Amino acid sequence: QFDKIQRDDVDEIVNIYVNLDKGKYEMEVKKYIALFMRNIIRFIDPEVYTNPIMKVKEFKTEYAVGQRIKNSINLLTYINAEQDVFVKMASIYAEEELLTVDEMAKDSVGEFLNLNNGLFLVGMSNIGIELDMEPQSDLFEKTISSTYVLPIELPFGKMELIISQV
Repeated sequence: QFDKIQRDDVDEIVNIYVNLDKGKYEMEVKKYIALFMRNIIRFIDPEVYTNPIMKVKEFKTEYAVGQRIKNSINLLTYINAEQDVFVKMASIYAEEELLTVDEMAKDSVGEFLNLNNGLFLVGMSNIGIELDMEPQSDLFEKTISSTYVLPIELPFGKMELIISQV
C-alpha cells in the first residue's frame, strides 16, 4: 500500500481515502473520483492531494458548478471553491488570466467538469453501462442535501468535489 502511494497510484489513494456507504454506486463513484483526480493532475495542477471524503446532511456552496449524470446511474456532481480558487482554476483550465468570477470563469470550470463527466460516461460505456448527462449549471450559494464532499488541496487553495446519489 505504501509503495502504491509513493508511486502516486490514484486508484489506491482513492481506495484509502474514499470510504462510501456500501451499496448503490459505490464502485462507480470510486471510479469517478479516481478519474476526477487524474484529470485535476493532468489539466489543473500535479501538486494535489485529498483528505478523506465526508458524508454530510447539508453543504452550502460558495462558487460551484454542477452537472447531472443520469440513466442507470444517477449522480449530481459539483466543483465548489472559494472565489479566488475558483478563478485560479478557471484561469488554468482556460489558459487565460481571469480576474473575477464572470461568465468565462463559470464556463471554464463548467467545461472542466463536463470534460471529466464525458470521460466518465465513455469509461462506463466501455463496460456496458450507458449514461447521459445534462448541461452544467452554476450553483452559487446554494444548499445541497445529503451528499459526499471530497476536500481537494491544490497549491493555490482548497476546492471540493461534491457527489450526490439520486
